[in-house]
Amino acid sequence: MRMETARRRRSLISPSTYVVVGVVVLVAALATAGVVLYQHSRLVTVPAVTGLPLDVARQSLGLADLELVVSGERLSVDVPAGSIISQDPEAGSTAVSVPGSGV
Repeated sequence: MRMETARRRRSLISPSTYVVVGVVVLVAALATAGVVLYQHSRLVTVPAVTGLPLDVARQSLGLADLELVVSGERLSVDVPAGSIISQDPEAGSTAVSVPGSGV
């Protein structure tokens, strides 16, 4: 009886090559995402909106490519109804303006 030994076929590409290619693709994808975010962002000075009516505050922030985000409603004896009582980040601080970023 003749026993034939099975020959193992060796792949022309080693497993470590697959790992290296995967890492390179991942780094390229992250670099591309970073470039896109960088191109669509910029540093802006946050305008003062405390005490302003909502529509005026929204326009003022829009000029800085920022968006107004209302986090709640409170009553104030010092600020008229429908106006901004406080803001975060503070006026004069620097913020990264990315489309859709809010104040």
